Amino acid sequence: MFKKKSLGQHFLHNPYYLGLVADAADIKKGEVVVEVGAGGGALTEVLLARGAQVVAVEKDARLIPVLKERFKNYDISKFNVVEADATKDGPWETGLKDRPWKIVGNIPYYITGALFKKFLTAKHQPSRLVFLVQKEV
Repeated sequence: MFKKKSLGQHFLHNPYYLGLVADAADIKKGEVVVEVGAGGGALTEVLLARGAQVVAVEKDARLIPVLKERFKNYDISKFNVVEADATKDGPWETGLKDRPWKIVGNIPYYITGALFKKFLTAKHQPSRLVFLVQKEV
């Protein structure tokens, strides 16, 4: 899978760091977790294994079929992938307004500020926000 430089992609594959992100999110079985920039699904897999209901928000259209194929055995109540820009409002957020949710992601530096602003000033904020950011941030 080739990274798209224009999207600032950097895919996380190291199981140790994937575990640290999931640990920081303190996932409880059945919790809704929005994953920003699911990429190829490495973190998604860890979140699902811990019992999260994952809404994977991915901007790169090339990765949507990859994610759908990788997690095809999960029904929509456990895994849903949405092609969207997480820095912008979208219909994927509608289902989050009625219940607690968390947000996680391994995000590129150029959208870090926009994501923090969006989710920390939202009317219905996540109960926990865990972003792995690049050192430059």
